[in-house]
Amino acid sequence: MAAIGPFLARALSQDTIDKLVGMGRSKLEETRAEALSRHDYLTAVLTRFRIDLEDAEQERILLRSLK
Repeated sequence: MAAIGPFLARALSQDTIDKLVGMGRSKLEETRAEALSRHDYLTAVLTRFRIDLEDAEQERILLRSLK
């Protein structure tokens, strides 16, 4: 995971990363659709990943750490 951080920092601006982290589901889906229409596949993959993480947490497949 640590190796991904520098890659993302080069590929996406900090502002974009902050927006992805703080978005609600509907906004994530909207952002993903816009990214796909612009052929911005990195943003599309990251937004889908965030949606999948939230779904897994909601279905109790993954549990959020208390730390």
